[in-house]
Amino acid sequence: MNDTDNALMRFPNPHDLPMIFGVPAPERAVREPNSLRMLPDTGACVPRNAFWLRRLRFKDVLEIPPPSKPAATRQKSAPAALSKQESPS
Repeated sequence: MNDTDNALMRFPNPHDLPMIFGVPAPERAVREPNSLRMLPDTGACVPRNAFWLRRLRFKDVLEIPPPSKPAATRQKSAPAALSKQESPS
């Protein structure tokens, strides 16, 4: 193993880490470490790293399954405003 391989093992790319979906625990607020933005109440996907694992252990963040995306529904009929035809007076 050469030095490049060692460096890659010690400093993994944060985008390659497994992700978890976390929401703040009730009456808790947690800042994201890099951006310092608050974790939204609806939750967010965050990397499974030491910071977030610590927040989970201290019950600042709860891990929940990510919300499923709603299926896109097509509008079968034209909206009411467009379907009305103006009658000549």
